[in-house]
Amino acid sequence: MARSRFAGMFSPIQLSSGGVGSNAGSAASAVSTGDTFGSIRETSPKYDQIAADAMATRSAEKQAAVAAEAQVTAAAVQGKAQVKAAEKSASAQGKSGIGQIAGAAFSLIPGLG
Repeated sequence: MARSRFAGMFSPIQLSSGGVGSNAGSAASAVSTGDTFGSIRETSPKYDQIAADAMATRSAEKQAAVAAEAQVTAAAVQGKAQVKAAEKSASAQGKSGIGQIAGAAFSLIPGLG
């Protein structure tokens, strides 16, 4: 095989940062993958806990809505009962008032009272 006329003239560029040469291969073996994963796992969001909290919050909201609806319904029933009782009382008082008026009228008529 023929040698290129550029053989021996080319040398790769050395990469360095701040005057320190790269030693990526040994740096990679110095880090424990298990420790890295464990650290990431410890600081990651706890999605199962977030979901459980969301479900508990939604359940509490629904319970509060049902309780409020029950209170409104109870107040409406109680209000209707009070109105009906007041109507009956007024009707009874009206009837007794008419009887009192009639009784007074009869007492004014000579020979009836």
